[in-house]
Amino acid sequence: GRASAEWRAVLGQHWTNNLVIEGDGANATARSYFVKVRPEGRAGSIVLTGFYEDRLRKNDGRWRFLERRLRAWPPA
Repeated sequence: GRASAEWRAVLGQHWTNNLVIEGDGANATARSYFVKVRPEGRAGSIVLTGFYEDRLRKNDGRWRFLERRLRAWPPA
């Protein structure tokens, strides 16, 4: 509805890609890149780019984040 469209305009869109996960079945590390885009009319503008570095652990058959670090790219 209208409220969700207004909310999306404030937050923009967040795209993640190139996810790489390495682990042993109980613990894992992951790295993924992201692009944050704010809509502007029919186009948009890139607000932020970077990558996430994550540590995960499997608990009761479900993967959980232990840590997530956001790294802006290029660095300021």
